[in-house]
Amino acid sequence: MLAGTPGRILRFAAGVQPDGHLAPMNPMKKLLRADEGATAVEYAVVLALILMVIITAVASVGVSASGMWNTVLTQLKAFGI
Repeated sequence: MLAGTPGRILRFAAGVQPDGHLAPMNPMKKLLRADEGATAVEYAVVLALILMVIITAVASVGVSASGMWNTVLTQLKAFGI
């Protein structure tokens, strides 16, 4: 069991050293707070969303065009052509 008062444990968990100074951040916290690569990630997300919209639109147009050509083929067969 940890010795000390609950307040001391909470200060330690928050990164405050016993002398009142903040403890240095560990590498994971530094990585999570770093924002140098944020713009590249944001551009990648925007690009992925744009590609999803384009793929959906092309697939929808493809289905519509296929239906249209099947209707034309059916009508041509009805006329004996």
